[in-house]
Amino acid sequence: MIWDLATKIRVNCCFYASPYRNEITPAFKVNLEKNIWVDFGDGNAGGTLIDLVLKMNPSFGISEAIKKVADILGHSFSLHQQNLSTPIPTHNKISILKTKPLGNNQAITEYLHSRGKTLDTARD
Repeated sequence: MIWDLATKIRVNCCFYASPYRNEITPAFKVNLEKNIWVDFGDGNAGGTLIDLVLKMNPSFGISEAIKKVADILGHSFSLHQQNLSTPIPTHNKISILKTKPLGNNQAITEYLHSRGKTLDTARD
């Protein structure tokens, strides 16, 4: 199953290592409900499966991307959301006991900046 490769599994999404760049901390998120992906380590690049194939194969047009996906699957496919027949496993190993305001911690601010985020974005 696809989530066997996931490094982190949430209710409607999984995190993976990016398929098109090297990274230490997986920041490639796939939303299983919406059938879309976002790569937080690549300036929030994202989109559909076809967008991912196009990103990984810059010389492809749409028709080549669709053919590539069909070849990998071994059959034609739908661009519409599919119902998952196998439930997505969930792991509740972490519980949030308490939160507090983010504040202006320099280390956190520098980390957010290194990930292309602002302190205001993190507060939202």
